[in-house]
Amino acid sequence: MALTGRPVGQPNAAGLGAHVQRARLDAHETPGRASPHAYVFATGGVSSDNVAAAAASGTHPGGARPLLIKTDNASRFTNLLARNTVGPGKPQHDTLVGTYLEQYNRRLTFPDHGRVRSHRTDDLAIAFNTTKNAGAISGVLTPDLFASRNGTSCGVTDVSLPHMGLNAARRLLTHPQEPASYVCVSDTGLYEASGGGGYDTHSENSVDTAVNFDNMLNALLAMINTPGENDPTKISLDDTLVILNTEFGRTPGRQGNTGRNHHPKGYVTAFIGGPVTTQFKGVSGAIGRDGTATAFATPAENRMAAMLALGMWPFAAESFNVADAPTATNELTAAQSAMTKFLGRTL
Repeated sequence: MALTGRPVGQPNAAGLGAHVQRARLDAHETPGRASPHAYVFATGGVSSDNVAAAAASGTHPGGARPLLIKTDNASRFTNLLARNTVGPGKPQHDTLVGTYLEQYNRRLTFPDHGRVRSHRTDDLAIAFNTTKNAGAISGVLTPDLFASRNGTSCGVTDVSLPHMGLNAARRLLTHPQEPASYVCVSDTGLYEASGGGGYDTHSENSVDTAVNFDNMLNALLAMINTPGENDPTKISLDDTLVILNTEFGRTPGRQGNTGRNHHPKGYVTAFIGGPVTTQFKGVSGAIGRDGTATAFATPAENRMAAMLALGMWPFAAESFNVADAPTATNELTAAQSAMTKFLGRTL
């Protein structure tokens, strides 16, 4: 729910990447662009339902789906972009498939009334054009994008998938010709916690959380420009919003001797940079001594605020509605509620 703002199983549950990709495509500002506007980086340490949620397109058309790449198997993906299995006849293959698609579109078209709606055929056309442009995409997604990187935290040194994912995100967000608008990076830690991922700490909660969170912050801070630095290969918080999101918190009481269990009743997320300037910084909400939130925002409002920060109105059949903001009475008050809670502002 944290990734889409919707419960699992809802048809219109879409990750933030799908909303961003759809908005950029509908704007028609970069018609010749081959690479995606939105990416999701996952690893084998993240459960499949979370990966599916991050990359879900809901009721958006197929072209809105962000590009999903497994960070720990990225070399295979970059090899696939070469389309070596098609062989030397790529132009002939693409011409043939394009002809078939054109013939089918003619069957869907009535001479006096135009073409009927066919979402699946539209998705097929998008998939075909994307495949045909794989060579251009490889110019952005170069083989060294996911080069292996080590991380060191609390005396532990190992290959760090968060470093690899965040470095790839940095390069895509700062690409000089086709910059990404959105990248989701899964933090599976410097090493895996007892329950999987980096933070499912059913045992060794304090140690594992300290090591993995420190490792992520080391990687993140290294890719952000400090005041006055202006390195074009690093992201700037003046125009980039960083969201630290989580599926749920951990129980205030221990599980076993050293662990903490799942706890959705009160946890913290963070919005850094972008519209959240020094003027609007602060803390929204509160968690009581029993670990339960006494003043809170919903996962839907989290996603709504992110869309508003990107200049996207979040109220549509494919996204959210007024009821997703608990106290709102119309779209304007729903937007203001989300902005107040997450961006510290209403305008």
